[in-house]
Amino acid sequence: MPSRRAALIAFALFVVLGGVVYFTVGRAPQAAAWPTQESKPLLPLGGAQVSRVEVHSAGKEGYLVLTKDQSGQWQIEQPVQALADQDTVAGIIDGLSQLQVLRALEPGTATPSEFGLEPPQFTVQLQASDGGLYTLEVGSYNLDSTKRYVRLQGKDEVYLVYPYQLDRLNGMIDAPPLPPTPTPQPTAPSTAGTEEVPTAANP
Repeated sequence: MPSRRAALIAFALFVVLGGVVYFTVGRAPQAAAWPTQESKPLLPLGGAQVSRVEVHSAGKEGYLVLTKDQSGQWQIEQPVQALADQDTVAGIIDGLSQLQVLRALEPGTATPSEFGLEPPQFTVQLQASDGGLYTLEVGSYNLDSTKRYVRLQGKDEVYLVYPYQLDRLNGMIDAPPLPPTPTPQPTAPSTAGTEEVPTAANP
């Protein structure tokens, strides 16, 4: 009887120790893959420094090109040639310049194709007024579709970022950021050319 109880106690200790090893050792690489860190800007430039934006998307024949002219106005060069909606474009560019890295994946943890980055789903190229060029490769969404995997072209590091501004730019390939059409104002009916009909005099 004592030997049976000792065997049960030994088995229970084995199960507990096995669980401790699994949660501390077996999961250590996964925890190291996404180190805890403070968010930081992804791009080293401000929105006012951007002078040109080019977006190419996989599976789309067209592409988007936005340029800032000498007067500081944003122009659409592709897929159409027209003046851009200034507030919309400026807001997106400012948002991109403030894009924060939420998490950084250590190089070699996984292949880029697992994150939709080989090839990327679309690319966003930003040119600064000083000639600097930054190309952002945009991959797939994370599991809950709240963030996207991205990396800077030529770099190995993969980051998670919020995708709102990136997705808006990608959508502009199909729907360029044209200024809103002004609503026509109602006008009073013209009286030109009408003849005044005289009223009959009272007898």
